Amino acid sequence: MKNPNKSSALLTKMNKPVIGRPRDVELDLRIMRAALRQVAEEGFHSLTMVAVAKRIGAGKASLYRRWKSRDALLADALLEFSPTDLPVDTGTLRGDLIAVYEHFYGINDPDIRAAVVELLGNYRALSAWANQEMPGLLASRRNRVLQIIERAIERGDLAASARRNLDLLLDLLPGVVLFRHNDRGQTVDSKLIADVVDEVLLPLLAR
Repeated sequence: MKNPNKSSALLTKMNKPVIGRPRDVELDLRIMRAALRQVAEEGFHSLTMVAVAKRIGAGKASLYRRWKSRDALLADALLEFSPTDLPVDTGTLRGDLIAVYEHFYGINDPDIRAAVVELLGNYRALSAWANQEMPGLLASRRNRVLQIIERAIERGDLAASARRNLDLLLDLLPGVVLFRHNDRGQTVDSKLIADVVDEVLLPLLAR
């Protein structure tokens, strides 16, 4: 799913007055996409400024002018191409839940999807990195799902009782994905997301 507001946060940041040479937004996007592809193809620990610079045929100094470290670069890349504020409104709760989780797991973006697989496979080590570099990311994603559920309640698709135990329910799909990936060797895909939404989340929300 394409985000109609893609790069809006980056563009806003780029439009602020700066001292020195103006930033090249297109180059920034190329660098961030190259960082994701490095992680997707070679793994998280292969990510270096030198490796990313080589991918785009630039000097590493051009990267360091933009980001202080490879960690900051990857954090910006994930937030840029997998933003938590993606506008989702398919007209149904089921469609909204599937769409937002497909977005979060990069189902329609091969680079994000491969990066997610890398993150899931190294969850303990990389969750500490994510909390350091992207504090509040998981909370922001949970809030996005909560907004979708609240909208369904407001339009009468769900009863107000659906608000009970939402904190627990929101852990179900990510928990299943993590378990299936690490213990069952199942890569997250559209079918797994739809199955959890249909067989677990919607029935529990409708109680």
